[in-house]
Amino acid sequence: MDEEKTSWKPKDGGGAPARRVEFQLANQGRWPVNISAEKTDNCDVNDAHFIWDNEYMLGKMVSIAVRERRVLPTRTYQHVQFSCFVQRKPFFYLVNVSLPNMLFALMAGVQFFVSLDKVAERAGISLTLLLVCASYYQFSASLRPRIGYFTILDEHSLCCIWLVIVMVFWVGIITSVRNNPETVELVAACCFCGIWFLMHCFFLVRFWTAWRLAKAFLAQPLKEDDRQAKAILCKQSTTSAFYPEASRASRSLTRVVKVAPTPKPKPRMAFSRSKSFT
Repeated sequence: MDEEKTSWKPKDGGGAPARRVEFQLANQGRWPVNISAEKTDNCDVNDAHFIWDNEYMLGKMVSIAVRERRVLPTRTYQHVQFSCFVQRKPFFYLVNVSLPNMLFALMAGVQFFVSLDKVAERAGISLTLLLVCASYYQFSASLRPRIGYFTILDEHSLCCIWLVIVMVFWVGIITSVRNNPETVELVAACCFCGIWFLMHCFFLVRFWTAWRLAKAFLAQPLKEDDRQAKAILCKQSTTSAFYPEASRASRSLTRVVKVAPTPKPKPRMAFSRSKSFT
């Protein structure tokens, strides 16, 4: 996650809006800071990918709205920890990355409609699709954040490429079959369709499960120690949302309750009662 946060840019085309940024003080809970996306005239151009006479679209720069903060004399904070919570748009990558790879893998089965005698045409179809998949995989890798672990999209893209590679080898394998090549070709076509269907059904189930878990995790309320108790305390004690200056140096935001001393119980006197009988 640290590598993803350092390489993530809010203005790229990935469509990953940051929901909130929180900072944690030394002895207090988390405090939310509002984020606003505003259009600016600033444009960062990478020199390695700069091309003359090309059109560039200005993105949205994210600005953090932070109010002025003044710490009370009785409260000092030496360490401040910032946390950035990023939520991606999952359907953006599903449409722009997974759907083309799915179609490329399906187009590898076009060679089954070509006659077995035309080996060059069958090999040309498979090799062309393999080059297209490799180039698109390199292009789609630039759309996603640079992270060091495999995601569901990476695994799906690799499975599609492996399916196309298997079809390239199948062109040479079917030419070596001497007995009933048409029957073997029909069985191979059925196996190809079954593998393609099961692979993408498994991918859609994994994607739907991961999306529901992420949605449920983001919808959960914060824990007791992560709630905005500090904001409630400030609103109850003062009119400012942050820490104002106290009118007196000795005055703090704590509430002092005076308790009256309890009276001491009176000691009981021991006495004896006597009866007289006449």
